[in-house]
Amino acid sequence: ELEQKVFRRDDMLIGVTGTSRAIHLFQLVLHIPVHLNGWATFPYLVTLFTRSIKQMIEEYGGLKINEPSDGWQILLGYRGGLYDICHDLSVTPLPEYGAIGCGREYAMGSLYTTSDATRCTLLSPEARVRMALEAAAANDIHVAEPFWIDRLRRETN
Repeated sequence: ELEQKVFRRDDMLIGVTGTSRAIHLFQLVLHIPVHLNGWATFPYLVTLFTRSIKQMIEEYGGLKINEPSDGWQILLGYRGGLYDICHDLSVTPLPEYGAIGCGREYAMGSLYTTSDATRCTLLSPEARVRMALEAAAANDIHVAEPFWIDRLRRETN
């Protein structure tokens, strides 16, 4: 499905905001570089992965770097971590949860209120994400079902 904003590429779970062009390029064109043995995840993302994004944008066009009005952003699940990659190619590790897109603030508020284990011991991660998406949809006309929820298994080292 080409308009799916959350998808898997290799061993990455990628969420994309922005135009249909952004979604299509990240889903179909982005070359996922080999993660070299011995490299930590963050340096890999800051160097090889973002360089691959830059090369894709230069080769295929339709997106810009350092252009907030272009509006693309990635929420990346990879090797047990969650990362926010912005249109300026900055990579921000996220400690527990994150959200991107026009309903971000509503989703983040919901995720915060369900993060306390003493209040929410019965909620699965999937239930928390669904609640966050529903909060965003209830408060932002640009957020709507269907929602697609997936998960990566946390790596143990």
